[in-house]
Amino acid sequence: MGVALGLRRMGCQVIDLGQTTRPCFHFAVHHLEAIGGVFVTGSGCDPASTGFHFARRNSIPWLQAEKLRTLEQRATHPIVRPTRTAGAQRPFHAAVHYQASLWKLFHALRPLQIVCGSSAGQLSRELDALFTRLPCRLTHEPLPVRRRNLNDSNDIDIRRLATATVTGQQHLGIIIDDDGERCAFVTDTGQLVTIPNLTRLLVLLELHEHRSARIVADERIVPELSGWQQVVGSAIQLEATPAARIPKALIDHNASLGITADNRVWFGGSYPACNAIMTLARVLQALSLSDAQMSEVLQRSA
Repeated sequence: MGVALGLRRMGCQVIDLGQTTRPCFHFAVHHLEAIGGVFVTGSGCDPASTGFHFARRNSIPWLQAEKLRTLEQRATHPIVRPTRTAGAQRPFHAAVHYQASLWKLFHALRPLQIVCGSSAGQLSRELDALFTRLPCRLTHEPLPVRRRNLNDSNDIDIRRLATATVTGQQHLGIIIDDDGERCAFVTDTGQLVTIPNLTRLLVLLELHEHRSARIVADERIVPELSGWQQVVGSAIQLEATPAARIPKALIDHNASLGITADNRVWFGGSYPACNAIMTLARVLQALSLSDAQMSEVLQRSA
């Protein structure tokens, strides 16, 4: 409420999305052709924390340190007198349009059983709505709101998901963080899928569909992919970039995928989208190319 009031006092026209996920927020910024957006969130922090996530035109997030420092400096200066005419505010229910944009991603899937670990109730409802008409079966493993390390197989939530996957004889498990962006997978055997292995799986799917793939990757994981890239061949163009610049690099290099070391997968297109549901859709498509278990598919792609 405070953010909306401050923007209106400065003459901005405010569109209130209400409670939503961050991927849906970015979709709405693009869909409504807004000049920018503010997402109020405490994701990635302890439950008592709250902060702001900013996006500019074309739904490109402000992740670079220099942009955030500039914003911080401006915030310390006195503001000019607000406009004489306050901006208007109206609600917009983005969920219907957002879910419609996701339907097309879930196609040509074989019957797979998935368990999803998440602490975000709204995210679970979005997934349930998508899976009602799919041949796949989705079950949920409720998780507490907490800061977790998705790269650590000993993280208590990763272990909990792995147990649910194996005991439930699921084809795979996915854990989605509170922001709806960061995610990690476990195989049918309960093994945590590393970021390089996930990247290989997604890139091979790109090659299957388009015979070539242009990828921007977090410079921290590029050394683990370089040798594999040379084996696969020149059909893969791999660009190294700092994680904070990946959304912009997707546009600059006309890339289809962007991968970061902190378990975020970005997708190129009309705007740079980081969305765990989109990542899940691509993984399900990759597994649907054969009848093999996920552990076998990953072993072949290594």
